[in-house]
Amino acid sequence: PTYALVESEWALKEHPDNWALQAMDGEVKLANGMVQEAFISFTHASEKGPGEKWVSERLAELKSQVP
Repeated sequence: PTYALVESEWALKEHPDNWALQAMDGEVKLANGMVQEAFISFTHASEKGPGEKWVSERLAELKSQVP
């Protein structure tokens, strides 16, 4: 899982405006128990890809788990 975090960071450095990579970063962070950080990644994904169902569903799921 730690390697996935590093890979995600590298991908986002190369393609910072890619909503799908932001969402994947959120999934990786969730898998690592980083709920608040995942919420932030999904929020960025939503800003870059408004209306994407996957992102909207994840944000709705996580909203109650983030302070």
